[in-house]
Amino acid sequence: MQWLTKSWLVGRFRGTEIRFHFSMSFSLVFAYLIVRPEDLRGVLASLLGLGGIVICVLVHELGHTLAAQLLGIEVKSIVLWPLGGFTNLSRKPERPFHNLLVSGSGPLANIVILVVSSAVYLGLFFAVPGAALNQAPLLMRLLSTLAILNLVLVVFNLLPVYPLDGGQMMRSGLQMIVGKPNADLITMIVSIPVLLCLVAFALLTGDYILLAICILIALAVGTLSRRTLQWLNLGVNYLFRRAGYHYLQGDFDRVIRHLTQQIEREPAKVQPYLGRAIAYLHILKKEMARADLERALQLDPNNAIALGLLGNIYGMDKNYDAALQLGERDLQLRPNSSIPFFNRGGVYLELGEFRTALESFDKAIGLMPPLPPIVFLLRSMAHFRLGDLDSAHRDQEQALRLSPKDALIMFDVNLPVFEGYLDWAEDYYGRVISGKTHLPWAHQGRADGYRINGEYERAISDYTSGIELSPREAGLYLGRGKAYQALGERTRAADDFRKAKEVTGKSHQKRQAEECLRELG
Repeated sequence: MQWLTKSWLVGRFRGTEIRFHFSMSFSLVFAYLIVRPEDLRGVLASLLGLGGIVICVLVHELGHTLAAQLLGIEVKSIVLWPLGGFTNLSRKPERPFHNLLVSGSGPLANIVILVVSSAVYLGLFFAVPGAALNQAPLLMRLLSTLAILNLVLVVFNLLPVYPLDGGQMMRSGLQMIVGKPNADLITMIVSIPVLLCLVAFALLTGDYILLAICILIALAVGTLSRRTLQWLNLGVNYLFRRAGYHYLQGDFDRVIRHLTQQIEREPAKVQPYLGRAIAYLHILKKEMARADLERALQLDPNNAIALGLLGNIYGMDKNYDAALQLGERDLQLRPNSSIPFFNRGGVYLELGEFRTALESFDKAIGLMPPLPPIVFLLRSMAHFRLGDLDSAHRDQEQALRLSPKDALIMFDVNLPVFEGYLDWAEDYYGRVISGKTHLPWAHQGRADGYRINGEYERAISDYTSGIELSPREAGLYLGRGKAYQALGERTRAADDFRKAKEVTGKSHQKRQAEECLRELG
């Protein structure tokens, strides 16, 4: 699907690329179908109008670009397409007020053109005799068209609908007052009725371009709700990237099969090796992941993602010097990404350098919110070890707000983070269970923490509580079976592994259960 992102470089502004999306080539056709000029004069007028729209949209995006650059944010590119423009920032503004400034700068640029063109038009209209004005009808039409175009852009973009500039400004302002979760909820509540009015207007007037824009806006509004965003991600991945769909479903064997087929078709392409390596890590096939990453680096020696993942593997092997060295190379390649800082924070956390770890986690969270819950959980561990329980609990709550399940259950590859942090796990899961006893994920998470730290009897108790709440969750049976196995209770362990194999629909869990049964003999 790479052709969907194809664009042409047409210029630069302060080091930022200005690009035309390939769909801009259809603009002339759209303009003709909308205006249907009858003569050469009409064709020229249509072309001037189209050019004016493009220039006004470009000025709008340049306003965003200039504001972002003044705030120290790198702008990778500006992409124009038939339905508007997009300013591609290297990272989101760290503070809501900065986001408000960047969002408001686009409409402000259009307001400047509106004021100037209106002032010149009115100045000429009142100061120049009518006979002389009749000699320059094109100039007056150009000025009036500029004023009208920019007025439309200002009014439309300032509507309180996310992700339009007005919606972004409203969300940023609310975030400063009521916090991000409440700001997202209020922004969605305000956006929906305004969007419905726009849809009704588009249908009544037969404006199908506006209707197409409304569809895109509706998808963006949906991202304000995490549940809706998850369904959108699943739908898009199912249609266009099946391996991604299976990854989101946690079915890593299917991910590996799809990506292996892709590698066989395109062996010189880097991305499938990276995706397969991540899937291998999730099913604890570390050496196969390492082989894929090394192959990716042979194809692209400066691939930051491969360097970061390989650094993670070194961290799992307790080779912290190598992990930090690769992390430094990763950071040099993508200094505005949160991932290198997160990886570095994880290494320092394992080394017991909690303040340094905290600094790295703070930087990661500041660069690219929202992040997965594990980032906040690891920062919570650093706060906990430094004795700052209030900050530790705030990070735990933030993780739970992002995704309760992902915040409570660690992937198998992440379970070693519990080692030596049983006191933190008891504090975290104990607080959750005391308030939400109906969540099987909380019992499973605490049970995993007990098992990793050798507290097998307590792990079995929590796994059993989780099974009572969710009797078809294979992870609970696998975990309890491993705890029974560690205690030498082979019959009970075998029963749990067989039950896990029976209830799961994921092939890697079936295989894990079979391997555990073979170990029992």
